[in-house]
Parts: sequence; C-alpha cells; structure tokens
Amino acid sequence: MFLVNSIAVIAYGLCWCFGIGSAQGTSLFRVNIIQGLERNMSVKISFVIPAYNESQFIEACLLSIRSRIERLGIKGEIIVVDNGSSDNTAALAQKYADQVYSISRNTVSCARNLGAKKANNELLAFVDGDVELTDRWMACLMAHY
Repeated sequence: MFLVNSIAVIAYGLCWCFGIGSAQGTSLFRVNIIQGLERNMSVKISFVIPAYNESQFIEACLLSIRSRIERLGIKGEIIVVDNGSSDNTAALAQKYADQVYSISRNTVSCARNLGAKKANNELLAFVDGDVELTDRWMACLMAHY
C-alpha cells in the first residue's frame, strides 16, 4: 500500500494471499472476510482498470469486481480507461463500469493516472483488465488498509 496525497493506493500484486485448501477452510475464510469488511465498511474504493484490447477478459474482470462490491456491501466504483483498443473493450466495459474513458493509445501509466484522477474515493485499487478478483484478494485488501 502506498499513500499518495492522502489517498491509499493498492496494486493487485501487492495484495497476495495464499489459498485455503479445504471446503471447511473456505467457509471459515468467508466468515473472516465478512468480519473484516464490517470493521472497514466506511472504506470507499475506486477500482481503476486500464485496458487495451481486453475484450476476451474484461467482462469477467468487471463482473468479479461488481459482484464483490454488491455481495460484500463495499462502497465502490469501477473506472475503466480504454487505452486505444481496436476491439470492443470499451463497449463491453460500459455494461459493468461506473465510468469508462477512452484515450488514444498511450502507456499503461497514462491510463492509470487518468483513472486515478477521475476517481472519487479514498482508496484506489489498480486491477489489470485480464484479472478476476477473488474473495481472498478482497480480504487481503481490507487487512492491509
């Protein structure tokens, strides 16, 4: 986690948790997620997704984020920055994201920076367009914030 101008920033790779192998462990893990989130319900998260030709993956990515926002009661927004895609990434993102911005092809940093600039929340989570979030990822995020 990095603090930038009083905004906490978490990159996907920095929030890694190891899995639990058994079904019983999974149930216990879900209880721990909910308990952890209850302590942090005031946290507002902006998920920023830079995307370039991610039409094969973007729906699964955004659904994984949207489902956790809704199921876990997180106050969050999803921002997709289409980085000059030549496929239908932006059109697919419109279905699930709160905000979609399109820019001419540039660096991924440029796309992330635009998403961060447009974000309305105190916590920024940068997630690549071909990544699906898990409950473990959300638990790690909350444990580190």
